[in-house]
Amino acid sequence: MKLKCTMLGHVSYLFALLFIACATQAHAQSDVYVDLTFPGQELGTVLSPFDTLTDALGAVSGGGTIHLEPGDIYSLYINGVYKGYYNVTERHDADFLSNHFAATTDWDILTHSVNVADPNDPPQVKDGDLLSWNALMAAVVAQDAAPSQPNYDAIAALLDIDRFIDYIMVQLYVGNWDWPNNNWGAAHERIPGAKWVFLVWDSEGAYETWGTQITGLNYFPIWWWPPQYGLGLAGEREGYGPGQDTYIANIYRACALNAGFKTIFQTRAATHLGPGGALDEPNVQARYDELEAIMVSVLPGGVTFDDYIDTTWIGSRFVPLTNDLIQHGLYQP
Repeated sequence: MKLKCTMLGHVSYLFALLFIACATQAHAQSDVYVDLTFPGQELGTVLSPFDTLTDALGAVSGGGTIHLEPGDIYSLYINGVYKGYYNVTERHDADFLSNHFAATTDWDILTHSVNVADPNDPPQVKDGDLLSWNALMAAVVAQDAAPSQPNYDAIAALLDIDRFIDYIMVQLYVGNWDWPNNNWGAAHERIPGAKWVFLVWDSEGAYETWGTQITGLNYFPIWWWPPQYGLGLAGEREGYGPGQDTYIANIYRACALNAGFKTIFQTRAATHLGPGGALDEPNVQARYDELEAIMVSVLPGGVTFDDYIDTTWIGSRFVPLTNDLIQHGLYQP
């Protein structure tokens, strides 16, 4: 589902629900009255909740994915006038990570660069520093330049491979066109032996009606350098256009040079897309229906709910997704 709330522009937070797992926590909802002057457009239509659905599907994977809570959905009133919905979610800070990982409170926490079109612009540091991240990137460069088992093992020593695959699977399923250069987070506990994990965040660019047949393996970000646009995880490398050398794509491509990585990817893809998996159609449908029921039950008169994810996306996503995975040796029917 995708939430649109026009206050100071728009607010859309449904993306994190798809991080390879279904959310089992009940969603609370209540009306909130805010007494302050807040310019903005009136809300006439509520689109399907994108961010929240992505969060729900990614909340608990079959053993790897970080637990991301979809948050609570609130009705928003400004000076007594109904404005729309706001999905309140936890931020990826040290307290959040320590709570969900039962870990220390010392973390390196990064997010996308300020200039997402510049491959030389480093990630933004929200906590900690870039020392471990730079070591991971050096291992990625080494594997890309000279693929070998030791070079791949150096990446695997610094990156949680299973969780990385889970993260990619969610992004591919939801068709996030404003990724992989943008809208990502990563975290690393500052203890010996800890590994980097990627965090789902912000997906209003997902589940588009025109994107049911394409994935982030071969496309995205869609706004990059027409007429080629982004070339996805498999194609975003230097030489195709300025800035196509993105961190997540570089990591994926370096790992994909290793046969063992592809075997792990095949296993996890089969788990998530198979019966009872987080991205199995009945599970996605159940998460969507749960969120839709919450939204519809509190929508005021005159506000419509766009059900196109149900009618257009869920039933038609499996084939194009698996076709792309098969093309890259990441899935076996």
